[in-house]
Amino acid sequence: MAALPYMQFYVAEYQADTMHLTAEEHGAYLLLIFNYWQTGKPIPESRLQKISRVSSDRWADVEQSLIEFFVETDGCWKHERIEADLIAAKDSQAQRAAAGKASAEARKAAKRDELKRQSNARSTPVEQSSNERSTNKEQNRTEQSNNTPSSGDEGAGEKIRPVQKDQPNYEGISNLYNELLAKDFLSEIVKLNEKRKSLIRARWKQSWGEHSKGSDLEFWRKYFLHVRRSKTLTGTKEGFDWRPNFDWLLNESNMIKVIEGYYHQGDDRRSDLQEAS
Repeated sequence: MAALPYMQFYVAEYQADTMHLTAEEHGAYLLLIFNYWQTGKPIPESRLQKISRVSSDRWADVEQSLIEFFVETDGCWKHERIEADLIAAKDSQAQRAAAGKASAEARKAAKRDELKRQSNARSTPVEQSSNERSTNKEQNRTEQSNNTPSSGDEGAGEKIRPVQKDQPNYEGISNLYNELLAKDFLSEIVKLNEKRKSLIRARWKQSWGEHSKGSDLEFWRKYFLHVRRSKTLTGTKEGFDWRPNFDWLLNESNMIKVIEGYYHQGDDRRSDLQEAS
């Protein structure tokens, strides 16, 4: 897939993952992930040194440092985080294309309706009078029917909005976040905008183990409690000036790392979510 001309780059997360790299290794790693994003596919091992621009006498050492960020698959280096971002970019492009098509169809339909209205407005006076009488009769019958009280039901004429099944519990998840994390550690959610609702909808449909599903509020309670165990994620780690927010915690690739204990140490690496699955 041809990638976008730009890529998402999470500075704080990058620094947290690469604090042990030398300047040379930083440069090589950045060149590799930039190439990965541009080509949209894993990098063959035969091209790694050339792309990273590292000399032959240094490549063996640099390779050992960089391989931890990739997965070796069929003679290629695969970067799982970029793979996930590429899929998200592809989905976003498809959604924009579908929205553009729908907008064009809507404009065409509106134009057809306008032409039809203009055509009806040019009808003869006799036709208009006949149509008006017919319309008035139908309207009177409709009004009488609507004004007739139903058998004992008050407000029977009011429209009842149907309840949608499997609707994400936006407020339930945001309230759990504010109660378990924002109260003591992270920034509070003051508005559930469309971006946050979109993140909740995406995670709501996913499963995180046999007994851990995004549509279960108990899963979210355990997830946010697991975040509380991490000094890194709660901004209490000494010498580490960074804290995530609600949007970061609901990013799919970030959630996987949190659940797997990537940001936890010692006993705090245990996860109620993994034990439940």
